[in-house]
Amino acid sequence: MGTARRQEARQGRTSRKPSAAAWLNGLWLDQRVRLWRRRKPVGGTADVRALLAAAERGHDDGAAATLYDRLCHQGTTTAASYTALPEIFSSALRCQPAPYIAPLFLAAAILAATDRPAGIDIARLRRTYATDILELEALTVRCLNLPALHGDPGSFIHLMQVLLAFHDEPTWSRHLTRLADGEYELLCPSCGRDLYAVIDPDTATITEGYTPAEQERRTPIDPADPPRTGGTAAERLHRLALDHDQPQVAVMITALFGLGTCPTCRTRFSVADAVTADR
Repeated sequence: MGTARRQEARQGRTSRKPSAAAWLNGLWLDQRVRLWRRRKPVGGTADVRALLAAAERGHDDGAAATLYDRLCHQGTTTAASYTALPEIFSSALRCQPAPYIAPLFLAAAILAATDRPAGIDIARLRRTYATDILELEALTVRCLNLPALHGDPGSFIHLMQVLLAFHDEPTWSRHLTRLADGEYELLCPSCGRDLYAVIDPDTATITEGYTPAEQERRTPIDPADPPRTGGTAAERLHRLALDHDQPQVAVMITALFGLGTCPTCRTRFSVADAVTADR
């Protein structure tokens, strides 16, 4: 995504934010909670099966959106999400490799979710469905090998995150997808300034924003050298990209795990640590 498009997107998001007073009074949060509680719950097995069948056929884009909305809404799961896993796994495994498989992505999102109901033992669920998860890993690898992904770094990055979810990698199975957008929002760990890490195959910078003055102050990200990191996430992701002939993604990984400089206070910091820090 280019700088102009990012600025337009940010302006659009900003225009939809509530007033500061609403935030302070908790009204916006309260509204979101009420909307969440009014969401139609997913039905029984037959309901899930019908939605999955429609998503598999690819004739009903709304089916996949409905499944996400009811089973993994903005990364939040319910007890029904885990009850539905066998049907979701079976649906995904019936699909042929493709850049996007709705039930495959949904299965990964549910397994990677950290905002889940109390009492859900995700480690036990992973043991119970270990065979299915291994088969889903294999399907994801076949997807990563598709010729259609050459020259499509965004789709490749999304599939990388799916694979990480099946591998039970807790951090990057939730945070890698923003790399496909080419932008992370973060805070300077020293002065607390809101910043953006802008990472494209051709350039990687830390910026305060997208006005001309802010762009004047942007600072370059010094890329990491993943092969020297000794088996870390940086090395594994970098190797995965190179093994699948994705040099653009490999370059972006070096920036994601590189060192940035805050344009405001000039503090040097790990970009990866900043983008995964709790805000």
